Amino acid sequence: MDKRVYTDQNSLATVLKGMQLVGEVVGSTYGPNGRNVIIEDEDGKPHVTKDGVTVAKSMSFSTPLINLGASLVKDAAIKSLKEVGDGTTTTAILAAKAAEVGYNMVADGKVNPFYLRQWLEKLTSICIDKLKESSTPVDKTDTELLMKVALNASNGDTELSEKIVSLFSEIGKDGVVSVKDSSILGVHTQIVDGMSIDRGYTSPMFCTGQSAVELSNCYILISKKTIREYRELVPFLQKAIDEVRPVLLMVPEVDNAITEMFLTNIYQGNLVGGCVIQAPYSNERMQDFFRDLGIASGAITGDKDWNEDYLFGEADLVTVGRLSTEFKGLRYDKDTYLKHKAYLEDMVRTQPNKFLADKVSERLAMFSGSIGYIHVGASSETELLELKDRVDDVIHAVQAALKEGVVQGGGQALKILSDYFREEEIKSVVFEEKLAMRAMIEILKTPGDILGTMRTSTQDPTKVVYTALKNAISVAGMLFTSSYIITDER
Repeated sequence: MDKRVYTDQNSLATVLKGMQLVGEVVGSTYGPNGRNVIIEDEDGKPHVTKDGVTVAKSMSFSTPLINLGASLVKDAAIKSLKEVGDGTTTTAILAAKAAEVGYNMVADGKVNPFYLRQWLEKLTSICIDKLKESSTPVDKTDTELLMKVALNASNGDTELSEKIVSLFSEIGKDGVVSVKDSSILGVHTQIVDGMSIDRGYTSPMFCTGQSAVELSNCYILISKKTIREYRELVPFLQKAIDEVRPVLLMVPEVDNAITEMFLTNIYQGNLVGGCVIQAPYSNERMQDFFRDLGIASGAITGDKDWNEDYLFGEADLVTVGRLSTEFKGLRYDKDTYLKHKAYLEDMVRTQPNKFLADKVSERLAMFSGSIGYIHVGASSETELLELKDRVDDVIHAVQAALKEGVVQGGGQALKILSDYFREEEIKSVVFEEKLAMRAMIEILKTPGDILGTMRTSTQDPTKVVYTALKNAISVAGMLFTSSYIITDER
């Protein structure tokens, strides 16, 4: 496809317009009194949301240069989302303002664009240090502070905020949360201690008059392949028999002969207890689950081979019901467990595809042990999407607050920094530094200007604030240090 090259200042101004449009529309959702945006999806259905990145992603334009500007802000917002899971609205607001101020200074011939970018990056580093210095640490017991964070992220939804804060007060900053659709209206929370899967016993005969099978001090035998010969299981079953311990057998496919063999050994008194269940998922996802459970149960450690057909782990208690199985007190090797958890966390952070990232997040949630489930239900698809957007915002905001503390919300922390640079600008004798400080003053006070005279007692996660600023300054510098634009010929 042929390309078109733009070299004039007006073209850059058009790109800036695209950045400002995204900043304006996304900025309308900012703060406790921010407004919703109605977005038409691919099927022509409405999606009502205040989620910054959802609004930003929806904005595309037929004019190439305006679309380029919109994409610059979208990329910055998405980067913030990937890094901290929040701050997309603040990023868009700051990016649009930083691009405007920087562009005007360069277009007026006041400063070399590269000097301006270098000084803005230096000032951003100062901002980050000062935000960290002023940050108030938050513990999971600090429900009052966490509520301020949650209320800001949920648009003032007290009930939703209370439920999510209560959940995190139980599972802490390292706890994993999984959001699930529900047929029950509203938001409901649940904590599962240990690993849980949606698979139950292969025969009710395992229950012996009870509603569920409880296997204490249990061996977990995972067969990674379809079992063809019963004698392959003998060494593992013999170990359990010798130690008078029950065995849970997990298989890729249900085999009636294997189920009957297990039942026979239990009723004859050879096995003190046991059960057979089918593994969840299929194909590659099943193999991933086998690896996760193998590591969590100690069947896979640094000196045990994953390539073996059978994995033999342990748990304090396995409870098998008709439709689900729970594992508690899984006996993992700590080093292997932590290394695998870090691997999954890295996969979540670096996976660009949201669908795949969500699947890895579910996998991490299951592997991590103490899982907080948030069940979300609504009367329509549109309402469900909007509610889930708010739930996600609150989860990420509370997690960030627990990890690095909080600063004043509603743009107040950035306003304090703008006042600081106002004083420093008077003292400065370096021309480029003075200009950069003037630019930074304008940028930092923008979120507070949007709220106007309204005062808020909310708190923002420190990491979210400085990540938004960092990414905004970075993308703005791309605009005002550019002189050529290349697009596809349309």
